[in-house]
Amino acid sequence: QFANEGAVVVIAGRREAKLKEIVDEIIKAGGKADYFTCDTSKSSSVESVFAGIVKKYGRIDILVPNASMVLVSPIVDVKDEDVDRLVDINVKGTYYVMRAGARQMLKQGGGVIVAMSSMSGLVAHPNMSLYCCTKAAIANMTRALGLEFATSNIRVNAVCPGTIDTAMPNDFAASTGDKDAAMQGFIDAEPMKRLGSTEEVANVVLFLASDEASFVTGSMYPVDAGFTAGK
Repeated sequence: QFANEGAVVVIAGRREAKLKEIVDEIIKAGGKADYFTCDTSKSSSVESVFAGIVKKYGRIDILVPNASMVLVSPIVDVKDEDVDRLVDINVKGTYYVMRAGARQMLKQGGGVIVAMSSMSGLVAHPNMSLYCCTKAAIANMTRALGLEFATSNIRVNAVCPGTIDTAMPNDFAASTGDKDAAMQGFIDAEPMKRLGSTEEVANVVLFLASDEASFVTGSMYPVDAGFTAGK
């Protein structure tokens, strides 16, 4: 969506083959894109990537911290390593990326950050206590930074997707032993009786990054077919 609007899109993650695939897809469609490998759970990796981006492109106008992991489990079965993994990626990773982005945006005189929380950061689900608390952390991190940078020409908002048709719900559904039934359960839980699409999430991210949202900061934007409205 951003490439279609003329942005130079730089993506980062741990899986280089996947990064290259997405960059090639954007370039083939006529857009401009690049990638850096990064483990967002490590601040040194994040800082290195941001230094590389600024060296190559000079600035970072829009930042979307999007790395995330999910765990569905009763709390009594959650292992220490599960806590470490989700907190490292979802909370610390998001914070490291936002910190690095904010530092650069302060230097260049402004920018926009659109974090990725979740409906699970606004409402609770059984057997998802760990995931819910990490996404709630992102929501409040966003509110705090929206206030912190309100007079610095840096807007900070978060999108809170509902169940979106991505690998995450599909993989979980497959793990239940009855994927079709599990996916139907996701659909039935949505007031619109369907899953969201990645394009529908991207459209809201694009709006929040645009000048049309110039008076919006520190806000949560659910993209969840009304799920949280009914809770």
